[in-house]
Amino acid sequence: MGWFSKRTTTVASSPKHFKATSEALLHSITGLRTGLSIRVHQLYSPQYGDEARFLCAGILNYVTASTPTNEAGKRYMSEKPALVKTEAAKLHLAPEIRKALSYLYTAEILYLTMAGLSGNKLAQAQIPRLTERASELNIVIPDAQEISGKGDAYSCAQAIAAYAIEFTAGR
Repeated sequence: MGWFSKRTTTVASSPKHFKATSEALLHSITGLRTGLSIRVHQLYSPQYGDEARFLCAGILNYVTASTPTNEAGKRYMSEKPALVKTEAAKLHLAPEIRKALSYLYTAEILYLTMAGLSGNKLAQAQIPRLTERASELNIVIPDAQEISGKGDAYSCAQAIAAYAIEFTAGR
């Protein structure tokens, strides 16, 4: 069904669950980004050699609708935006990367939603950018029910965290 289904996700039933959910999502996001960096680099290093590290960083920045944080990354993105965009558009063709991206989008959107509920309006403003980017890249964003079998963010965060550990470990 995907993120845009009519199902609703219960965010947290208590402050304790809210904090635990946020922490699990943050760890999951970090783990999935790490795993994706490794897998995408493995995918491109045979063809691009040393340039693969810049291409992979650019792709992950593009996928997550974020900007590079260092000068080398900014320079690469300004010099080769078409390559980054073209290669990012191919990621959905690799099933394991596609699934990791779908879980990453769900984790990021849930995390940003929770930050928005805590008063961070800038966080909530990022959600449409992520959903548009996922759509552009042909990545389905599953909802909590599809990931964990339950409709709450805590169970979803736990399921994503378990998947992130396996994905990062290369399983």
